[in-house]
Amino acid sequence: MVALARSESTNVPLSLATVSMRSGVSRRYLEQLAASLKNAGLIRGQAGRGGGYVLAKDAEDILVSEIVVATSGPIDFASCISDAGNCIRHEFCECRPLWALVNHSIDQVLSGYSLEDLVDKERWELIRERADALDECGDRTVG
Repeated sequence: MVALARSESTNVPLSLATVSMRSGVSRRYLEQLAASLKNAGLIRGQAGRGGGYVLAKDAEDILVSEIVVATSGPIDFASCISDAGNCIRHEFCECRPLWALVNHSIDQVLSGYSLEDLVDKERWELIRERADALDECGDRTVG
């Protein structure tokens, strides 16, 4: 997605072979990701010579959470939160409230950034600085 966003200004579709070469990710795996991203309406395929994939909407309008959900499924640190039926202890589990907070925090962070935030150098630097500050102060909460 980052590679597609970076090529967005050129309006030239990127082939999976090109993305694979640039990223070091296998083409076979990229094919699986592309199918999921296409089904989610995040990318479009363009067939023919010089074809490949382009973003289906502006990078600014694609949340990182959408990418994660499209490629990995719902954000679900503990499946008992979204489906209490998965756990026979859900009614009296001492950890369940904590897992709900973890799910919520992960979703908030991923929904707080767009694909453009990962592509734009200044925005990326701000994200990196926030992450570095967490390491420096020992604070592990992001948000």
